Amino acid sequence: MRYTQEQISTALVLLKATGSPDKVVQTLRYPSAPMLYHWHKKYPEYYDVPNQKHWRQASTELKHDVIKRCLIKGEPVKLVTEEIGYIPSLIYKWIREYREKGCFQPTKKTTANINVNPNDITSAEDINELKAQMLDMQMEIDILKETINVLKKDPGIDQTALSNREKAVIIDALKNRYSLPDLLKKLNLAKSSYYYQEKTIYAEDKYSNLRKRIVQLFHENRDIFGYRRIHTLLHREGIKVSEKAVRRIMKQEKLIIRRKRRQKYNSYKGEITPAVENVIARDFHATKPNQKWLTDITEFSIFTKQKK
Repeated sequence: MRYTQEQISTALVLLKATGSPDKVVQTLRYPSAPMLYHWHKKYPEYYDVPNQKHWRQASTELKHDVIKRCLIKGEPVKLVTEEIGYIPSLIYKWIREYREKGCFQPTKKTTANINVNPNDITSAEDINELKAQMLDMQMEIDILKETINVLKKDPGIDQTALSNREKAVIIDALKNRYSLPDLLKKLNLAKSSYYYQEKTIYAEDKYSNLRKRIVQLFHENRDIFGYRRIHTLLHREGIKVSEKAVRRIMKQEKLIIRRKRRQKYNSYKGEITPAVENVIARDFHATKPNQKWLTDITEFSIFTKQKK
């Protein structure tokens, strides 16, 4: 199908006004989108037409006047478009709309100016601000409650010290009462991190069968095998898994080896001789020299160089 220069210029001007090839095809019912792009490259002079208005700026009175001039008085559409500054395709659209519906939808009217007391505006703004503050405080209280009840944390814990998984658990408990963006902002958690934690929390455990086998092997060997021996047993059974994974699973299942603590060596054997009679009886008074001796010396050095 061959198109006239007027049809090409109309399509390119409408493309510039709307910026959407789909709207051009929907309005004019021609051409295809690839053809429209071809025209845009081939006829740049038609695309750059100055002083064109958007059809939505036209009032209902202007549309009725255009319909009267084109249908009743029989004036050419091209002449009318040049006079009012609108593209021909929009005039044809108005004509088609008038024939189908018999009228035009009135344009949106601006709201009338209402005299409002500035004090009332300030009061309303203050009330909204107070409501926002109360909602924020209530959110903080609820987050603290869930931190204590769900995570079993201390009341004075710093929220920034919580892990992303713990924050995701708190959000799951409160997202029925508050919006998700507000909770994410309050807990300083990225949206992508939240959904990642959701996926990992509710994901199926890929080590479920391995976990059961590790617990079984641990108890079968009297609870004395560590992760290295458990890993060796799994390897003998043809189960390929890293030692780190085995150690992590044993830690999660609290499989702790029972170790007997060795008794520390002590040479003290108690009193092996009878106690010496207490002759002094704490009476340290003496009437003459060398009558009473009291000392804590444990050895005497004699001339034979022997110790007693």
